Amino acid sequence: MPEAIAGRTLSVRPRPMNDPVGGWLPVGFGRSFAMLLALMASGSLCWLPLPSAAGFITTAVLRDYCDADDRVLKHQASGSDTHDAMVCLSYVAGVHDAMRGVLFCTPDAFDNGQAADLIKRYLKEHPERGGESASRVVSDALVKAYPCKNKGVDL
Repeated sequence: MPEAIAGRTLSVRPRPMNDPVGGWLPVGFGRSFAMLLALMASGSLCWLPLPSAAGFITTAVLRDYCDADDRVLKHQASGSDTHDAMVCLSYVAGVHDAMRGVLFCTPDAFDNGQAADLIKRYLKEHPERGGESASRVVSDALVKAYPCKNKGVDL
């Protein structure tokens, strides 16, 4: 029985018992979809070379990534600097997006570049926090710079 999704009709058909995904799938999905799921489950699609032994990225590692961003901005990048700069920006943006309005209250016009600049400055001013969780230190820096005016923040 065809199903309409976003204005399109998809034909579905039962899959054979030996189908690696199993169940009902839209026509056109099959081995490639199963392979994508298998790759995602195995972690083969992970592109961030983050340390896994400690269970989190440390502030020292984030500082190294953010130093690469400084080199990129100064047009002195080499090797993996562009990749590392994107890791820095993405990490800071992720913490900012997850905790904004919960732990700190940045202005609506606050962008990822401003967040990264603030964090890079904070990391340089606090080298003693190198062994701590980067998400904690990023959050602390943003709380210090942009505390919420009232405790009961509406989300």
